[in-house]
Amino acid sequence: MIRREFPIMYRSLGLLKQLRLRKVSSELARLLNDRIEDNIDPVTGLVQRRFFMKALMREVTEKMPGFENSGTLPDSVIRVTVLFGDFAFLNYFNSLSYSMGDQALARTGQILGDKFSTSLVCRQGGDEFAILSTDSLGDVLERKEVAQRLITAVPYHQLDLEYATMADVRDLLALFPLPSERRVKFVVNALTDIAMARAQIAKYYERLGLLIKLYLARNGLYEELVTYARKGAGNINDEEVAAFAKQVEAGDDVSLDCLAYALNAKGTAAKGSPYEEAVVKIAEKIFITSL
Repeated sequence: MIRREFPIMYRSLGLLKQLRLRKVSSELARLLNDRIEDNIDPVTGLVQRRFFMKALMREVTEKMPGFENSGTLPDSVIRVTVLFGDFAFLNYFNSLSYSMGDQALARTGQILGDKFSTSLVCRQGGDEFAILSTDSLGDVLERKEVAQRLITAVPYHQLDLEYATMADVRDLLALFPLPSERRVKFVVNALTDIAMARAQIAKYYERLGLLIKLYLARNGLYEELVTYARKGAGNINDEEVAAFAKQVEAGDDVSLDCLAYALNAKGTAAKGSPYEEAVVKIAEKIFITSL
């Protein structure tokens, strides 16, 4: 991945070695490594947020030449997909030991790096990951499903990855006006904001389902994990979890109710900001067909 991001430097180093200018080659290698280390997360080995956002800005600029001045989106399909997700229960692992938290993040980062080998995978910060891909959306979603299955196969590991494309940005611009300047930056932020909003809705939904299962199991895990799971479910309280659990015990399918709860929780959090409300409206679109 890093070799791909710094191709000219790597080729230059190889040429210098061939010319036996080893001292110059060694010094350039040291400078390059220092530059790379500034952009690499030491826990996961993935690029960090600043490098990721610069790469995304560059990709959008190249895919939409002249957009900054014209403000007109091309009619053609623009292959830029951003995925976002945060890792479940990092605080739980850290409460046991920070090394366990680092190991969990490293495992997750390795899976994402392997499954998105042609994409740029980033540790956004804390428990958050982001991915930039220019592959077809179908290919991206297939890799997403595989990566999530592999991650959840490890106990207490979960990453609710969701995505945003340029088609979502088009829809957003129908609800919220494009600014007169810094237009590329607006598109970049819109992509990440929509993906983040979708990931949060998915997180609320999944954590609520987990809380219901733990509550019904009555094996003590509910009390052990409730603090961490409840926060990831929009700070739902025990009474609401118990009400959902009662429905499940009665044989009801509560999946649509849980999804409605997740959509409402995210929508409520965005109220008061026209931009945030527009982002959530577009973000919800991916889930509405399930209701």
